[in-house]
Amino acid sequence: MLESRIIQSAGRWARMLPLSVCILVLASCGGGGGSASAPSASSAPSASTSPPASDASSTAVTVQPPPVSDSSDGDLPDISLFTPAWGTHGVFTAAADCSQCHSGATDGSGVLRDPVTDEAIGPHDGWSHSVMAHSWSDPFFRANLEDEVAEFPQLGSTIEDKCLTCHAPMGRTQAHLSASNLAIDQSCLTAGGCFQQTTADAQMAAREGVSCTLCHQIAPDSSGSRSSGQYEISPSALTIYGPVMNPVTQPMANNTQYQVAGSDHVSASSLCGTCHDLRTPAVDANSGELTGSDFVEQAPFSEWRNSDFNLGVSTDKQCQDCHMPVINGYATRLATMPGGSANLRWPERQDYSQHSFVGGNTYLLSLLSDNRAALGLTASTTTTGFEKQIQANRDFLQQATAQLSFTQVGLQDQQLAIDVEVVNLAGHKLPTSFPSRRVWLNLKVIDASGTVLFESGTPDANGFLPDDRLTASAGCTAVAKPADYQVADCYSPHHDEIRSADQTQIWESVMADTNGHPTYALLHGSQYIKDNRIPPRGFRTDDGRYSADIAVAGLATADADFNRAGAGEGSGTDQVHFRLNWQGLPPTGLRIEARLLYQSVKPAFVAGLQNKGEWIDGFRQLYETSKPQPELLAEVRSTLN
Repeated sequence: MLESRIIQSAGRWARMLPLSVCILVLASCGGGGGSASAPSASSAPSASTSPPASDASSTAVTVQPPPVSDSSDGDLPDISLFTPAWGTHGVFTAAADCSQCHSGATDGSGVLRDPVTDEAIGPHDGWSHSVMAHSWSDPFFRANLEDEVAEFPQLGSTIEDKCLTCHAPMGRTQAHLSASNLAIDQSCLTAGGCFQQTTADAQMAAREGVSCTLCHQIAPDSSGSRSSGQYEISPSALTIYGPVMNPVTQPMANNTQYQVAGSDHVSASSLCGTCHDLRTPAVDANSGELTGSDFVEQAPFSEWRNSDFNLGVSTDKQCQDCHMPVINGYATRLATMPGGSANLRWPERQDYSQHSFVGGNTYLLSLLSDNRAALGLTASTTTTGFEKQIQANRDFLQQATAQLSFTQVGLQDQQLAIDVEVVNLAGHKLPTSFPSRRVWLNLKVIDASGTVLFESGTPDANGFLPDDRLTASAGCTAVAKPADYQVADCYSPHHDEIRSADQTQIWESVMADTNGHPTYALLHGSQYIKDNRIPPRGFRTDDGRYSADIAVAGLATADADFNRAGAGEGSGTDQVHFRLNWQGLPPTGLRIEARLLYQSVKPAFVAGLQNKGEWIDGFRQLYETSKPQPELLAEVRSTLN
């Protein structure tokens, strides 16, 4: 029965990219349930998706991290050394070849070098330590892919083929263009065969991730609506598209297999949207059959499209404007001659976009840096390069993601009232992309002696919040829920008002299966029972660009100041109102501190890796050694005297 349903859905599968633990963003980066009281052993399973009004977890608890599988020593699989000078692979060419002309000049001319620091800022210089370059090497992605294939073996080859469309795009695309290196088995639903991860591991082109000749060969899309890996690359055109309308063409033709052409689409958000809007088919949690419905795993592009960043005017901000920043007032030639010398006859260009691809994922970069040898990256990366990229991402998070302010601090009738406003500065939800990401508010009230009188949202040394004691528990993250399972225990609610230290305002999305239960198996994702991520400025449900794919879900829909300033939608803000009983506590000499914190992998997504495998156990061992610490997005202080 399952097989017949799968075959009927093969055409839809072939147009989708499931399971991508995507890497862009940022900022990265509704209501929902969670009484954190222990579930009753006698209570029956509940399919209710109605969230409770508040959470009751205790800040006194130090949360224990998910255990590492006992079945493995935790070592990563044996990985050969990545060789960056791999030459050509069909229509694709190694980034190392591009670097011969598209790295910082070495002759003192200043071409593709920072005008202040003189650091090399050529396309290859920025890209080589970015998450884009390591979309295949990402151990969290590899663990999720392995887990998903183990959970749904009847779809294994199809899952791998679709994931690799955006995580190993050069290997997968060339395989389908040439009808080679494809496997055909019962789990492959893709016409012509499936590109598998074992094949990708053996190809340097596949292991290079999202590289130069992938993005710059994607053909223009007149509709601007391709998604889920539906980019198009010609098998014969060999055209490199760039943003300059009058490019110098002969050097490219003389030194490579390509012709160069100017096209606006290279600078448009729709190019990013081909992989950064993702719909996946849903599998029924009870029957194991495809439901025939799709699930929006992430939609940064659609979120951007329904925002003030996309008004159809010259001042619109595209994805590239934030993630590939220009240096104001800087002009440079876009290439050197092979060997690094400038050709002064070539024109200088304004608005050169740095290829650093800054975003919110410092944790992945740290894992890559700390495990370069184990991941086979010692010939293509340096520890210093990763450190610079981590700092660039951290600066980006703190400067371009959010603003935090107090709109009220006062004491009346023995109640301390503190209102905190969060402003989303990004062109998409905060946080956005893969649902493992979360942002939360950490507030402390401190007296004149330095004693903390109240705190909410303070993480422990592992980066865990009090709510994680249950949300990352075995019962909550299991695919098959235990008999005493309660939905309300397994995710944290949206809060408009906070009255006690056991409440934390967390902005996140929570996937749920067909029973309405939180799930961490991506193909079981059927709906969101909580999505209170702060929308971008201009996000409105009455806008023609709006769709249910990007809807707010849960208690945030009833929050009067969520994405609202006055009567209308679209403020891109949320306010959290603290109302604290201050009876018997000092009324003056108080210091109030608020921090907005971001985490790219919340603990439940590690506990949710339910199966056994080399990448699963290897990643969990890395996680035990180095957990994702919260990143600071914004902070503000005030006093009450």
